Amino acid sequence: GYLHFEQAMFLNYGPNTFDVAMVAAPSGVLTGLITDSVTAEPLQGIVRVYRSDNSALYTETTSDASGVFTTSALPYFTYNVVVRASHHVPVTIAIEINEPVVEKDFVLDPTNGDILVIDDNAKAGFAADKFDEKGQLISAGYATEEDKAVTNLVNDLEFLGYGVTVQTMGTTVPADWSLYDLLLVSSGANVTTLDDAAFRTAMINYVTAGGHLLLEGGEVGYDHYSTGAFASTVMHTNDWNSDQSGTLEVAAPTHYVMSVPNVIGGGNAITYSGYGDQDAMTPLADAVMVGTWSTYPTDASVICYDPNPAPAGGQIVFFTFNYAALEAGCAANLLENAVQWLLTPEFGGCSVSGRVDLAGSSDDSGVLVEAIPNGGSTYTDAAGNYSLPGLYAGNYTIRASKAAWSIASTPVTLAEGQQLAGVNL
Repeated sequence: GYLHFEQAMFLNYGPNTFDVAMVAAPSGVLTGLITDSVTAEPLQGIVRVYRSDNSALYTETTSDASGVFTTSALPYFTYNVVVRASHHVPVTIAIEINEPVVEKDFVLDPTNGDILVIDDNAKAGFAADKFDEKGQLISAGYATEEDKAVTNLVNDLEFLGYGVTVQTMGTTVPADWSLYDLLLVSSGANVTTLDDAAFRTAMINYVTAGGHLLLEGGEVGYDHYSTGAFASTVMHTNDWNSDQSGTLEVAAPTHYVMSVPNVIGGGNAITYSGYGDQDAMTPLADAVMVGTWSTYPTDASVICYDPNPAPAGGQIVFFTFNYAALEAGCAANLLENAVQWLLTPEFGGCSVSGRVDLAGSSDDSGVLVEAIPNGGSTYTDAAGNYSLPGLYAGNYTIRASKAAWSIASTPVTLAEGQQLAGVNL
């Protein structure tokens, strides 16, 4: 913020006084327009200006409804400018401020998807000794550093072009999870994971209704493998075998999470700092072990659950390790594969249709009709008609609900290619 000062001086014997008067450097403002790259419409975003020498945040501002922004005065210098807008890929660029007004417009691409990240990472502290049910020591306690899993996940996701919102278990509203394309719950190296029964119940309800989930953490499996519904419905494992399990290996090389778009090889190092970094888990029969461990080859490091027969997409991926501990290159590639698999739309050749009657009402619209699990949902028209296309062969529960009305449901079984009509409620 000030001009460079330099002057030779002679140091005399005894005390010397040398006063320096610094002159303020000239400054300018950064101004411009933020727009969408597809529609060219203005965006309301936030502009953060960081010093390029020490990465300290110098100032920030927001654009107005017309997309225009102007920063406060910036001393002549080179800054790293980060521009963000909701549902858009952030942009980072170095800009030199060397005149009173520097103009720079920003065009932001829409995101590839909007992801809600729940931060269950731990602060620095101490992990106590770990004992089994018989009181025998499994792993010794250790000093922990502040988790970096959420930070790494967010950085990698934004680099891949996803919009990311971060919340905590205490601030999130489960009713809003359906507004996002994907829910990512990160526990990192936390050793007391997901310590909220209501939150775990909300996760069960979310995946039961068909929500797509990426679960991450090196102690989640151990903490919850015996919790019944959460273990079977969310993690798809109910058996833990080890903490320190070696390198991450590939168990199913042709599975999309291990091959599309990045081919994942073996021998991926995971830095083991303590028992919060790794869990060797046995997947249930309805899930697939796509990643394993070098010293526990029959146990999973990555578990995938897909409720339908189409292989290109799925519903749940469970990283049974601390994401921040996995070597960076493998972590980013594996994350990209997992998110792409979870977000890939799939459409089967079956359908269910029918009518919902609201007793005593002449208007039967607005009834939510769901095909559970993972069959999507729709609303009835004024006559109560509904249709649920794109289903796969299998068993579903067709469920109808509307506020202030009772809930009706009926089981159906669809054969390959069946168009089942007349399912009335």
